[in-house]
Formats: sequence, structure tokens, C-alpha cells
Amino acid sequence: PTASRPPAAYRLVWQRSYYQVWRRGPGVAPARVHVALSGTRRAQCEAIGRVAKMGRRRAHVVAAQAPRSVSVRLKRASRPAGWGRERAGLVMKRAGRLDATFHLPAPGIWEVWVKGRIMPTVELSIDGRGVASLGGQLSGNSLVIGSAPPLPVLLSAGSHRLMLNRTAHDLEPGDGGAAVLNAIVLTPASEHAGRVLRRAVVGRWRRLCGRGYEWVELIRARHGRGRANSIGGQT
Repeated sequence: PTASRPPAAYRLVWQRSYYQVWRRGPGVAPARVHVALSGTRRAQCEAIGRVAKMGRRRAHVVAAQAPRSVSVRLKRASRPAGWGRERAGLVMKRAGRLDATFHLPAPGIWEVWVKGRIMPTVELSIDGRGVASLGGQLSGNSLVIGSAPPLPVLLSAGSHRLMLNRTAHDLEPGDGGAAVLNAIVLTPASEHAGRVLRRAVVGRWRRLCGRGYEWVELIRARHGRGRANSIGGQT
């Protein structure tokens, strides 16, 4: 969920649990300038302005809107005293339960992403309702953390309670393997796959300000009006 969207010349053509395939459109030229964005919205606005000044009058600036995300604060969660730490991860050494709360800004279907190396079975529930049992998840390593396939859940706006239960050891294959939880992140299902792009002619680049973006690009002129609009985001 934290990976950046590919450049504007690319479109999502295939997606399953672990992979996405993006393809550059026929005859679509790559961007002249590509700049990653971070920091405050004011700082991003200034960066967009600098990119716009590099282009000619009919060129366009395109920005990839960052998807909304909600992180569950694991450090503030209630958990067994015997669970230790590994780098940024929480080591679930023995059976026990993590109990945390989070707040959603809007209702809808949210995707729950559990990141870590989780070989033994863990049971995830939200507001007392079982969501899924996870196990055998060992993608990535201690430096590059993998993520289990997203779990879609219909949730209301407001506060919610999340529980992650690490079950007792048994003789199933992999049960004695790594049990490291690095993060739990929720993203709106409607915003993840295509990622919304917004564009404006260079002379009206300020229309893009006021939102959070992943990157901005300078592309060649296109026919049509120069007002800012969404050009992506289909799922």
C-alpha cells in the first residue's frame, strides 16, 4: 500500500493477490521530468511550481494523488509482555493477543494490509468480528518487508477496535518459524488500484495545489482544454 504509482504513461492492466502489471500506452512518450514529492502540501505546491516552470506554454504537469491510509499504532497497542522487538517489527514470540484502536475518516470498503513475516497462524478481528486467519506469509525479509494480500472489510467512519491473536504452537509446518509483525495499514479499496492522476497546463499549475501527492511529472502538450481533472483511478 505504500508503493508509489508508476509514471503517468503507464496503465494498470492486470492485478492479483501479489502482483500488478502496468503497461505503457502505444505511442505514449515518457515524461520529460519526474520528481518525487514529500513533505507538507505547501512544500509540494512549491515543487510543482518549479516543475511547471521547466515546460513550454502548452506542456502539462501531472501529479499522482497519494491514497488515503490509516496506520494502526502498534506501539500504543496492548500486547503480551513477552513480545519483543526486531528492528521496526514486533516479535510475537508466544501465544497472545494484540489489542489496538484506530479511527477511519470515512465509511466504505477498506483494505487491511498486514505487513511482516508471519509463518504461524494469527487471527485478525475488527470490532469483535472475525476478518481472517493468516499464516505461511514469508514474503520479503527483515530489510524489505512483505505484505499479506489485502483483506477487504466494510467499515463505518469513526473509531474501531482491532485484535490480532497469535495462536499457540502446534505441529503444523512453519509454525515454529518467524512471527514478526511490522505494520497494519488500511487503505480505501476504491483508491488503491488505479491511483488518481490530476493534470493541468503549466500556466495553471496552482490548480493542483492543496492535495497530497506521490510525484509530479512534466509531459508534452496534449490537445484539449487545460483545466485540472482526474485522469485515472479506475479499479
